[in-house]
Amino acid sequence: MNRIFKPFLDQFVIVFIDDILIYSKDEAMHIEHLHIILQILRENKLMQSFLNVNFG
Repeated sequence: MNRIFKPFLDQFVIVFIDDILIYSKDEAMHIEHLHIILQILRENKLMQSFLNVNFG
């Protein structure tokens, strides 16, 4: 997964073994970053549904 997120690594995303951490300075930026990451996951067919997504 590091390969598909390479443009964003250490800018607002960190990838662990099976976790993706998205960090932002404020809520508006966080929502934008979240949309970017979810779109990348969809484009690479790595996300089928929100059933296994945890926010918190």
